[in-house]
Amino acid sequence: MIKTYTLYIDPQDDFEIVKEKLAPYKGNKVTLVFPEENKYFKDEKNFLLILKLSKKFQIELSVFSTDIIYQNLAAKFGIELDDTLFEEDRAQVQKTRPVVGDIISSTRPEKKVVILRDGILSPTPEKEKKEIGAQKSQKEAEISTHETPSTKRNWGDIIFFICFGLLLIFGILYVIFWLPRVQIKVYPQVEEVNFDLAITAKKDGVLNIEERVVGAKILEEEKQIQKEYSSTGEEYRETKAKGTITLFNEDSASHQFVPNTRFQTQDGKIFRAQNWINIPAGSPSKPATVLVEVVADQSGEEYNIDPTTFTLPGLQSYPTLFKKIYAKSEKPFDGGAKGNVKVITQDDISHANEDIQKEIESLKKELEDSIVKQIPDNFEFLKEAIVFNVGDVQFSQPAGSIAPSFKANISVKASLILPNTKEVTKIISDFISAQLILKDVKEVASSLEIKGNVLENNIKEGVMLFQIEGKEKVGLIFDKEKFINDIKGMTQDEFNEYINLEENQILIKAVSINYFPFWQNSIPKFPQRIFVDVSYEDFQPNK
Repeated sequence: MIKTYTLYIDPQDDFEIVKEKLAPYKGNKVTLVFPEENKYFKDEKNFLLILKLSKKFQIELSVFSTDIIYQNLAAKFGIELDDTLFEEDRAQVQKTRPVVGDIISSTRPEKKVVILRDGILSPTPEKEKKEIGAQKSQKEAEISTHETPSTKRNWGDIIFFICFGLLLIFGILYVIFWLPRVQIKVYPQVEEVNFDLAITAKKDGVLNIEERVVGAKILEEEKQIQKEYSSTGEEYRETKAKGTITLFNEDSASHQFVPNTRFQTQDGKIFRAQNWINIPAGSPSKPATVLVEVVADQSGEEYNIDPTTFTLPGLQSYPTLFKKIYAKSEKPFDGGAKGNVKVITQDDISHANEDIQKEIESLKKELEDSIVKQIPDNFEFLKEAIVFNVGDVQFSQPAGSIAPSFKANISVKASLILPNTKEVTKIISDFISAQLILKDVKEVASSLEIKGNVLENNIKEGVMLFQIEGKEKVGLIFDKEKFINDIKGMTQDEFNEYINLEENQILIKAVSINYFPFWQNSIPKFPQRIFVDVSYEDFQPNK
């Protein structure tokens, strides 16, 4: 038959004391009465230990307390709040609280020590000191009267032995108190939490944990292939060279020129304008300009000239305008021929196109490798979202053009929407935190393994939807400073007992300890000589 008991927790009680109190009541119903003065169980971890212990002892647990902290802890962990205690029980709670005078030790009177010599009380300390001092002075005076040079000490030896003694003392103190040290490696308890999330990445987006949206940037890499090919065609041609010149006007009035207006080089070659020319007014400091297409007056290769300066022969009768209106070319002229010349055939164009297409795949691989280097670890799956844009092959001259050779080039661009991986990690951490009961935990390692795949990829709009799944390692926060203060000065046996306490077993998975020097078998009393390393990696016991 299940019986109901009421146990009163004292202000100084800790877990071990409560464990002893609960042990006789296994299989029954127990109401624990917590006074406000007990601070030990106001810690969430310590309070949770009682809940686990009650399950272990098969005790139906309820709580009574006037302290709001204990009421909140009971509600958080689903423990029944007992508010049915009788008035005398409530009064008993008050009685358990210690009186301040009971916990402050009273001042002890000083003890007086009287020394007996042959049954007679010794004189006062002051008087005794005077008598001893007088006897000592008299004795020293007697010794000094009998001192001879042969009895004098060698002061160098004395100083040597004093220094040697001090060094020996310091060495012993160093070996006893400062040389010993201990190296402890603590492996806190950890657990793995699985996650499987769909996340949207937007170019220039803002983190939204609730909607699982992260920002992103566009990675782009572009390269070009350019190759030169020889022309294989040969024909008899009489063609005129062509080119573009820039016409300058330093005159304060605008001018108009008719088609076939002549432009002459310094060596007398004539080129003619193909269309009407209208040029606005200018000035010597800021001449007006206009581009003009010109064709050689005669056919022949000699008209394929390099950049030069032109005059207008028609203005020679107007000396002022002849100086103020002139032209210049910036690029060589071409197309002039007379006789058998090399011509670009359609077969030449087709061959060049086929050849340059073979270079595209190797160029894609180079661009892909360049982008993959910018993808963070654990997000390699984004490689599948790289988009390639291959342009058309461009030729420097079309088929039928007179030229000994021609050039072909093509451009390839690779693009990728790269999510902000730090914001992705925040979304993962938020999801994991929601799965945990205790909140005093922290992320102790990056995801052990992340897999993902791209669901949607709109490079034009800068939006990507991807799925990500994996495992995350979390563990209880370990207070290194408290741990060192708890264990300082312990023997190995005491340290083992401390580690095996149930409250520490919840926090610590394993511990390894190394003493120095080798004969040391206890933990130093000085915290500075205790070195603790906390590792959330898997513990590997010595084989």
